[in-house]
Amino acid sequence: MVPKVVSSWFTVLALSLAVATAPSCTSGTPTAPSGAGGSPKELNSGDFGPGATFQHRFAAAGAYPYHCIHHSMRGTVQVMDAATDTLVNVSIVSSSAPFPAASVKPGGRVVWTNNTVDVHTVTSD
Repeated sequence: MVPKVVSSWFTVLALSLAVATAPSCTSGTPTAPSGAGGSPKELNSGDFGPGATFQHRFAAAGAYPYHCIHHSMRGTVQVMDAATDTLVNVSIVSSSAPFPAASVKPGGRVVWTNNTVDVHTVTSD
């Protein structure tokens, strides 16, 4: 169940998650954004403000290019067996520099933390 938004606060009416499911919070009506050809985008954080995080688990090997819809920032997550980690933290410290590089094993997770005063997104190209 999605938290009910009440002014600037929210109340969780009920919440249950399957094992290994990351919780998320949305406002309004959630929609599945589409990439080219109508397929769902791999990454779609929505806006996340100062101090907030967004995380995503990558099931399949490949290159996942992404950008921030508010700024000219771009990055790519490389998912490959040769990567050394299953968890990578990406610290966003600028609204103009590219996102730091991220390389993770298949099944691994990347966590982006917004350490700026601006709103950012992590959105598939």
